[in-house]
Amino acid sequence: MGIMKISTNSCLTTISIFLLSAILTIGSAFGQSNPKSWRGEERAEEPDTTGNLFQIGINFYNTEKYFDALTVFQKISMISASRNRFQSATQMMLIKTYLRLGESEISIALGKDFEKRFADSKYLDDVRFTLAEIDLSYEKTGGAIFKLLDVLKTSDDPVLIAKTKQTIDPVLDLLVSIEELKTFKDSTADDFKKVFLTLKLAEKFYADSNDKLAKREMDSVPEKIFENAILAQQLQETEKYLKLRPNDQFYVGVILPLSGSRADIGSQILKGVRFALNQFRQKNGKKISAIVLDNRSDMAQSIRQAQFLAKNPRVLAIFGPVSSENAIAMSVVANQSRIPMITPTATASRLTSMGSYVFQANLDFENMGRFLGKYAWEVTGVKNVATLSPADEFGKEITDAFCKSIDESGGKILTQQWYSGDPDLLKSQMLSIRQIGKEIMRDRLADKIRTTEPQLMRLTRAQGGWRTDITLITKRLDKYEFLTPDTIYYLTPKEALISTGLMTSSEFDIPNRDSIQYPVDAIDGILLPSQSGDTKLIVPQMDYYNVNSQFFGSGNWYDQNFLKSNREVAARLKFISDYYFDVESKTYKTFAAQYTKLIGSAPSRFDLYGYDTMKALLGGMKGADLSRESVRTYLAHMPVYTGISRKISFQGNRPRVNSCAFILGFENDVVRPVAFIENGNIVPVKKN
Repeated sequence: MGIMKISTNSCLTTISIFLLSAILTIGSAFGQSNPKSWRGEERAEEPDTTGNLFQIGINFYNTEKYFDALTVFQKISMISASRNRFQSATQMMLIKTYLRLGESEISIALGKDFEKRFADSKYLDDVRFTLAEIDLSYEKTGGAIFKLLDVLKTSDDPVLIAKTKQTIDPVLDLLVSIEELKTFKDSTADDFKKVFLTLKLAEKFYADSNDKLAKREMDSVPEKIFENAILAQQLQETEKYLKLRPNDQFYVGVILPLSGSRADIGSQILKGVRFALNQFRQKNGKKISAIVLDNRSDMAQSIRQAQFLAKNPRVLAIFGPVSSENAIAMSVVANQSRIPMITPTATASRLTSMGSYVFQANLDFENMGRFLGKYAWEVTGVKNVATLSPADEFGKEITDAFCKSIDESGGKILTQQWYSGDPDLLKSQMLSIRQIGKEIMRDRLADKIRTTEPQLMRLTRAQGGWRTDITLITKRLDKYEFLTPDTIYYLTPKEALISTGLMTSSEFDIPNRDSIQYPVDAIDGILLPSQSGDTKLIVPQMDYYNVNSQFFGSGNWYDQNFLKSNREVAARLKFISDYYFDVESKTYKTFAAQYTKLIGSAPSRFDLYGYDTMKALLGGMKGADLSRESVRTYLAHMPVYTGISRKISFQGNRPRVNSCAFILGFENDVVRPVAFIENGNIVPVKKN
């Protein structure tokens, strides 16, 4: 995505901003690179070793492994010019990589050197675009605008042109005043730049309800200049804009981490957002765009960006952020400013209690536990449960809600076991669970003996005792006499129950001293709300300690390959997830093909989070009279949205928290839903 860092009077901090316009066919400014399509000198017959090394660097870059990419590109840059046909491409990638790593000064120095050394390179426009981004990060708005105009004027790459257009439009539309734009226009003698700025100035005047000045600017543009394809396209856009009502342009503010430790998640979500907006604009014809801000996962930055968005009345809603801590901080601003905010991934259980303008499209921890407990009781029929959970906020909230749900239904909580850090040694917890299971088995054995002994007594009183062709049994004091034609056996009650077939010997095989060779099967269910990565450590210990129960887990068990390699445990596991998509279904295949064609990569889980959450939000922007309040009201009463990977509804047990989910199981080596949760209600999947 083209990411611009702009300081505005409305926001005292540097803000990364990006507008998603009608053309949404591009990748990131640092997005998928394909060396096979690279132009000019690099398409000549390069040495295989350098080409292979360059491909490795590109792969690292495209997967956000920027330090690894930097190492590779630095190595290539040390190869002598006579043996290196990737010189300019490598320097361009170094500029971009350093910028991704936050080393703007190095990127600037390399960029200036590139302009001198490779003035004829077809990568010059890419470099200028990156330098424009850096200008914006240093609040050099004018310099950035003219660099972007240079790219539009000289580039023949449609992807770069579209990306540049998407970058320059929000700066000129939202963050440059009429007086500043007039100054930029009057300061250039370049016909291309002057005409482009004139058209944008006409839009500014029209938005300011000054039709006369807008017409004057349009009349000042010479017709012959529109032989240029870029200017002709801009003319069409401006003419279309001038036919709209001045306030028909609206925005969704998107706050995501596009740099830093969570940049990979933010970038994937943003791709889904782009696709949802593209579909919406094509189907509804409304001019809704996204202003995307990079919060770098920083709480203070998130607050300032939310304040900046809230001050612009044309911003109808805020989409984001990713983390719960940032969402909690932003929710204060959203409620004070009365602007609806929907987060696609935050899971904190107290988030929506911050106010009526905050919506949580992800399941929070409390609903995860509550719904999983409800399924365990209503569908699987568990009557008692144990829990083995991480001793952190995640584990405690899910466990508390799960146990509360079981308890309120009439079930019994046998024990709650906890662990800190990696669950690589759970001996104490597992032996405690086994001990409780054995106690239940002994209690059940005693109960069965008490209920079965009367049957044995009735047999001894039946006309001389219980008979077969060769045996007779009678009761004398606390012993039973078991008579055969030539022998009398004196039996204990246990031996008598077994001999008569009223019970089996295996029912008495409960060892006094625990042995893991003996299976414990008296615990109906065990909750395992494991953190990501914990499952690989927990499963072997479940096998080793021989506890035969149903298992109930969180979405962190959603790893089909891992479940395939642990089929025995997987067969007894049901887990709750906020997402599910069947890659073999016709619906998904059709969607994925369209998505890949437009975005350039197949949708990931986080791409789908972005797509489904944004599409649900855009459902409230189809009406004629749009406002923040109309969007908030729509979300609060929205029917169940069924998307590609998730269901969303805010009408369940707790307001504004998603009350829809999937209960998943593992059958025939495939993860599939065994139940849906809609508005807090369990809907079992009917088997064919």
